[in-house]
Amino acid sequence: MRGRQVVKVDIIGGGPAGLYFSVLAKKSFPQAEVAVTERNRAEDTFGFGIVLSDETLDNLRAADEPSYRDIAASFAYWDDIHTHYRGRVLKSSGHGFSGVKRLTLLQILQRRAAALGVHIAYQTEDRGIEAHADADLVVAADGINSQVRAQLAQHFRPQVDLRSNKFVWLGARLRLPGFTYSFRENECGIWNLHAYMYAEGECTLVVETTDEAFRRSGLAIDDEQATAAYVERLFAEELRGAGGGAAKVLTNRSHWRNFPTVSCASWHHENVVLLGDAAHTAHFTIGSGTKLALEDAIALHAALLQHADNPRAALPAYEAARREEAERIQHSANVSLVFFENVRRFWHMDPVQFNFALMSRSKQITYENLRMRDPDVIAEVDRWWADEVARTEHIALQTDFSAPPPMFAPFTLRGMRLANRVVVSPMCQYAAVEGTPDDWHLVHYGARALGGAGLLYTEMICVAADARITPGCAGLYAPEHQQWWTRIVAFAHRQSQARMCLQLGHAGRKGSTQLMWEDMDHPLQRNNWPILAASPLPYHPDSQRPREMDRADMERVRGQFVAAALMGSACGFDMLELHMAHGYLLAGFISPVTNRRSDAYGGSLPGRLRFPLEVFDAVRAVWPAERPMAVRISATDWVAGGLSAADAVEIARVFKAHGCDLIDVSTGQTDPASRPVYGRMYQTVFSEQIRNEAGIATVAVGAITSADQVNTIIASGRADLCALARPHLADPSFTLRAAAEYAAMGYILEGVSWPKQYLPAQQQLEALARRARRDAEQAELRRAGRHAPHAVG
Repeated sequence: MRGRQVVKVDIIGGGPAGLYFSVLAKKSFPQAEVAVTERNRAEDTFGFGIVLSDETLDNLRAADEPSYRDIAASFAYWDDIHTHYRGRVLKSSGHGFSGVKRLTLLQILQRRAAALGVHIAYQTEDRGIEAHADADLVVAADGINSQVRAQLAQHFRPQVDLRSNKFVWLGARLRLPGFTYSFRENECGIWNLHAYMYAEGECTLVVETTDEAFRRSGLAIDDEQATAAYVERLFAEELRGAGGGAAKVLTNRSHWRNFPTVSCASWHHENVVLLGDAAHTAHFTIGSGTKLALEDAIALHAALLQHADNPRAALPAYEAARREEAERIQHSANVSLVFFENVRRFWHMDPVQFNFALMSRSKQITYENLRMRDPDVIAEVDRWWADEVARTEHIALQTDFSAPPPMFAPFTLRGMRLANRVVVSPMCQYAAVEGTPDDWHLVHYGARALGGAGLLYTEMICVAADARITPGCAGLYAPEHQQWWTRIVAFAHRQSQARMCLQLGHAGRKGSTQLMWEDMDHPLQRNNWPILAASPLPYHPDSQRPREMDRADMERVRGQFVAAALMGSACGFDMLELHMAHGYLLAGFISPVTNRRSDAYGGSLPGRLRFPLEVFDAVRAVWPAERPMAVRISATDWVAGGLSAADAVEIARVFKAHGCDLIDVSTGQTDPASRPVYGRMYQTVFSEQIRNEAGIATVAVGAITSADQVNTIIASGRADLCALARPHLADPSFTLRAAAEYAAMGYILEGVSWPKQYLPAQQQLEALARRARRDAEQAELRRAGRHAPHAVG
C-alpha cells in the first residue's frame, strides 16, 4: 500500500455492524489501533434472535472465514414457511433461512475482535465527535437512535418515517417447524405474529397490530408482564409445544413501539461514516436489519482496502457502492410492511389467495419464483384460481380441466367478456393529422390485437380540436375520425379475440404542446390554441395560462364528451374509459393541486368531483347499458397536499355508485412538482387498495413488464387486469409469447388464440420454450438444488 497507512479507527457502537467492521479492519490493518466504544455491558442485548439469508452467509464466509465457521455452527436452519389463517395452516418450502441467537452472534464477534487485538470499551458513553479528532476514520454504528447522526444531522440530512403499526419483540422456548406467520382477530382488531426459531427450542416472536387495536386492548407500552400474558392467550394454539404444553412468552425490554424507517441523504461527512441502522433501517417483515448492517461493514472494509492511503476517499466510494442495494432492500421492506399495516384489506380472502398475497407482498417473491421454490404451492394457487374463475365467470369445469395460469383466465364486465387478463395500455402515438388516424394507427392497433391480449385500449382520443394535447393527437369529433376508428375496431374484431376500449379525454391545461419527441409538455412554438382548466394555473412557467372554465364551458365540454361517446358506440367499441388522470382536464378538477376554485366545483373532494361526475353521468346515459365504462385516475399526485391513496378509494366508491365498472389505476403527472417513487409494479399497491377497499374491479398499470408479474398481481388479488405499455411497443405478441412458454410447461390454455397465419410460429416458440426449460432445469441441478436467497417475506 502507498502513502499514509490507516493508523486509528474509532468505532462507536458494539452491535453486529460495529464489531464485524472492527474484525475486518483489524485483520487487514493489524498495525492500526482499532477501538470500539459500547455504552452497554458485553452481555446486554435487546431482542432474541436474528435471521440471515443464504446469500448473506456466503458474504460472511468470503469476508472472514473464522467468524463465519463459528456463526454457522450456531445456526438453526429451516426451509419452510407456515401461515396460520382462518383455521388453516399453509406450508411453503424452499426459502433457506438461518437463525442465530443475537447474544451468541455478539459473543462470537466479541471473541474474534479481541483475538485480533481490537480494544472494546463496554459501559462507556461516547464523548462526542470532537473526542475523535485524531482518528483516521470514525465509524458510527450506534444504531437506530444514532447520536452521531443526530449530532451531524445538517450533514447527513436524515429523514424518519414513523410507521403506523405497533409492534413488540418477545421470545419463547418452543420448537417451531419453520418460519411461522399467524393472523388472529379478536374484539380489538387483527394481530399479526412473526415467529422463528434461532436455536434449538428457542424462538423470536414479533407481534404487531394497528394503533387502534392496541389502544382498544388496554395494554400499556412498557407493561411487559401484561403483554406476555395477552400474547399467550391470543396465540395459545401457535405456542403449544410438541408435548402439548403451552410455551411461556419471554420478555427482554419488550416495549411496544412504532417502527422508524430511517434514511439519510448522505452517509458520510469528513472522516465520519454511518453504518447499519444509523444510516438506514429496513422493516423487520423482511428480516434484513442485521443483514444490511453486516454487509455494510463488508462494503466499507472493501472501500477502505482500495483507499488505504486515504481513508476519507473510501467513504464516498463505500456509499456509491452500497447505497443502491441498501435502498433496494429498504424499498422492498417499505412495500412489505404495507401488507401488515393493512391486513384488514385482505381479510376477506380465501386462505390460498391470502397466503399467496402474503408471500408476494414485497415483490421479491413472484408466481414463478415461488414455483421454483415450491411447485406444489403454485399448483394449489392454480387450482384455487380455476375454481374461483369457474364460480365468477360461470364456467362449467370438466373433470380433466387443467388450471391455466391466472393471466389466461377470462374476465367479464357487463356484456363484455375478455379472453384473458392482459391489457394493451393506452399509448399516445402523436401520428394523427387534424385528429384523423391513418394507416399507422391501423397497423399499430391491428398488430397488438393479433398479439393475443384480451383488451386493447386506444390512446387518449380527444373530444374536440382544442382538447388535444398536441397537433398529433387523435380525435373523435369529425366524420372522418369515426370512419377510421370503425375500420380499426372492425379489423380487431374480425381478426382477433381482442376487445377494444375507447379512452376519451380532454387535455385541459396540458394542451397545445409539442410532440413527445420534441419538448414534451411545453407549448408549441407557433399556432397555439386557447386552453381551458379548472383553475388558471399554467403547467410550466413558460406554459400558456389556461382560462378558468365557467358554466357555459362546462356544458360545452360535457356535450363534446357525449358526442364522442355516441360516435364511439357507432364505431363498435366494446368499452369506454374516461381519462381523469395525469393532470388533464377532468383530473385537474379532482386534484386540490390544480383546482383552486371557490365555487361549487372546488373546495372539498365532493365539490372537486362535481364536474367529472356530470361528464361521467352524461356519457353513461348514452353509452349502451350492456357495455362497461371505466375511469382512469391518478391515485396519488405524489405532491404534498395532493390526492392521497385514501382519496383514491373514496373517488372509486363515488364512481362505482354512479355506474362505473372498472378503475384504471395510475398515479401522478398532475404537476411538474410530482416526485414519484418508481420501481417494479410501483403503482400496483394503489390498485390493491382501491380494489379491496372500494370493492370495484381495477386495472394495474406501471412498470409491469413480464407474464410472471401479471400472474403475481392477478392471483394475489391486487388487480383484475394488468395493463402493459412499453412491453407491447417492443413486442406486440407479448401474450402469444407468454402462452407458448406456458404451453411448453404443460398448461392447457383457452384464454389465447393464435391467428391461423401464425400457427408455425406457435409451434416454434413452444419448442424453443421447452428447450429453454430443460436447460434451466439442468442448470438448477448443477447448482445442487440451492434456492435463491429469500428475505423473511
